[in-house]
Amino acid sequence: GAIMGYTRDSVQTIDKLANGVYELEMVTEIPKKGRRSALQNAYYWGCVLANMVREVDDSYNAEQFHDMLKGLYFGYEAIGKGHIIKGSTTDLDTKEMEDYLVMCRQWATENLNLYIQLPNESGFNY
Repeated sequence: GAIMGYTRDSVQTIDKLANGVYELEMVTEIPKKGRRSALQNAYYWGCVLANMVREVDDSYNAEQFHDMLKGLYFGYEAIGKGHIIKGSTTDLDTKEMEDYLVMCRQWATENLNLYIQLPNESGFNY
């Protein structure tokens, strides 16, 4: 069977051949165009998550909200008795990140009764 290894820039597979020899294959990933912008990320952490934390009087921190929202967006994969989140916001392009931010604002409205300013209404206009 193949053993998969992941790095930031490549995917490696190591296959054991029938004669016991191992074969290594490395495939370099092609980065997506238009990776999420620094301003989108700043808005997410500085406006979206910060307002959620303030709304719940610090009962939850930004990282906890971040993990919960990522799970809602990407889904979970069961691992033993736990789970892992199946994606990362770091890998989103600018359009996907905007879709994610829309979901986050909608979740805040529906679950916290909290209106979160749009980027052009906040100090994080992009």
